[in-house]
Amino acid sequence: MLTAAFLSGPFADSAWRRERGALLDVGPHVFDLLDAALGPVERISARATARGWVGIHIDHQNGAGSDVTMSCEVGVEAGRFDVELYGPEGSLTFTVGTGDADDLHATIRSEFTQVTRGNVHPCDVHRGLYIQQLVDAAERSLDAGPVSLVPPTR
Repeated sequence: MLTAAFLSGPFADSAWRRERGALLDVGPHVFDLLDAALGPVERISARATARGWVGIHIDHQNGAGSDVTMSCEVGVEAGRFDVELYGPEGSLTFTVGTGDADDLHATIRSEFTQVTRGNVHPCDVHRGLYIQQLVDAAERSLDAGPVSLVPPTR
């Protein structure tokens, strides 16, 4: 996940983003995508450079592995990024950020309305807490090495 968010635009002067970096800014989105695509996370190993690059290796409970690079200080096209998945049958590439914003906002409004009427949504507070635990594990790994996680329970 490479973005130019810290170079220019509305987030470039954000103090917390500058202090905490890409892991806290785009990390939750990356973990959410990887968990949805490859399953719950079992172990995280992270490393970072002084120049804003974060590298993360994730072992998923089903045996899959994922490697992620994040930086918000790279001069790339704003608003899109690629997710590449590789497996025994080949590879898939998804370009994120090229969809119709009107459709996206309509879906958000519709699903929010359903939640206000008492329907359960998979992106609830439990999901948010789980994603935050993954970010925390990655942060701890930056200082202490790989971190094993307990599977989420509901």
